[in-house]
Amino acid sequence: MGRSSRAPASDYARAIDTLLDAGLEYRRFGAGALMLAHVAAGQIHGYFEAHMNSWDALAGMLLIEEAGGTCNAFLANEGLRQGNLVLAGCASVQPRMAALLVK
Repeated sequence: MGRSSRAPASDYARAIDTLLDAGLEYRRFGAGALMLAHVAAGQIHGYFEAHMNSWDALAGMLLIEEAGGTCNAFLANEGLRQGNLVLAGCASVQPRMAALLVK
């Protein structure tokens, strides 16, 4: 899970609580682009960030899709220009994360 200053810290605290209550883990290894690469490589199962810019997200999301994972529709709602939520993961985990985190 990433942290963007464009979303309130309280949103992240709630998201972390939601994941832990569902039996999932929370880890942070650095930059969002690096986290997406870890998902594509199968080192972690999923990644969520309430807001990423397109230049930080799109290459990693492509890697995930090419590796057989699933990503949200990042380009919707002006995502290319304004950035968007990122929710990406292996095909078995990403839908579960979406149900928990995207309201």
